[in-house]
Amino acid sequence: MASLENNRIKLVIALGKGADIVEILHKEKDIDCMWHSFNELRPAGYPKTKAAEGGSFIDAYAGGWQELFPTYGAPTDYYGAQIGTHGEACIYPWECSVLEDSVRIVSVACTAEMMRSPFCLEKIFSLEIDSYGFSISQSVTNTGSLPLEFMWGHHPAFGFPFIEKGVTIELAGTPEVSVPQGTIGENCPFDRAVSGKWPLLTGKNGKPVDVSKVSGMQEKVYFECVAGGLVEGEYRIFNPQKNIGVHMNWDKEIFPYLWIWGMYGGYESAPWFGRAYTLAVEPWSSLPGDFKAAQETGQTLVIGAGERRETQVRFSYYSK
Repeated sequence: MASLENNRIKLVIALGKGADIVEILHKEKDIDCMWHSFNELRPAGYPKTKAAEGGSFIDAYAGGWQELFPTYGAPTDYYGAQIGTHGEACIYPWECSVLEDSVRIVSVACTAEMMRSPFCLEKIFSLEIDSYGFSISQSVTNTGSLPLEFMWGHHPAFGFPFIEKGVTIELAGTPEVSVPQGTIGENCPFDRAVSGKWPLLTGKNGKPVDVSKVSGMQEKVYFECVAGGLVEGEYRIFNPQKNIGVHMNWDKEIFPYLWIWGMYGGYESAPWFGRAYTLAVEPWSSLPGDFKAAQETGQTLVIGAGERRETQVRFSYYSK
């Protein structure tokens, strides 16, 4: 683990698994916004009853915030390499080095080489004194000799005590929002694919559903939706009961979509069995969450041989 902290917040990174962010503690309020799954982080090589068809993501998933790369969503054939659910970057261990550790700022660089695709990834986490937030300066380098298509995303899952009934997601303007047919399932407030303007969609029996509002655990709700045509590359999630919110911003030219995962106790099949209470609001580069389908619709990103692509994501807590 790597721990970065100042007088306002504490950030913990799981170096042994994807350089996932597993804790973002607001010290004054003693609230960590990240979801901590019923599955704890386990050491590499932890035995499995049987290799999962979709790969290792679910077995290793303990909540928190992952980077998804070079694909996400469905397992896929990536130029002949078999890559599992949500890609490679969030599965492997990462190296870490300290760039600066001063009174003013603490900064570390995390790096990893992918195994089944020719990429080197870097994430630089920086946290300044008196700040309620931090930045992640990311880069992807194609170490191969061919141009390649890829997908890139972030998978931050928020949980209790930050997430509870009454929490809302705030987006600028009224972007397009839709529920894909493939996400319709048990305890879903929708019985078919629907589209509309944020945040209201037509649910079962014509009942309006506000997808910006978090449901309680006892309501047993589960749905997924996607927002596109974003006015700004940012969102806010606010808890009025505790007067605490999170604000995330990014380059919407790289991440033009938001995948929203509302898991409010309603997914009662494997692997969740009704135990998961979390909200994930995920900046994505491409749709749908399937590499081959995204290729066919021209939705992937492209990187040349030897090329390096960079971007930055920022996170901060706030109160009103």
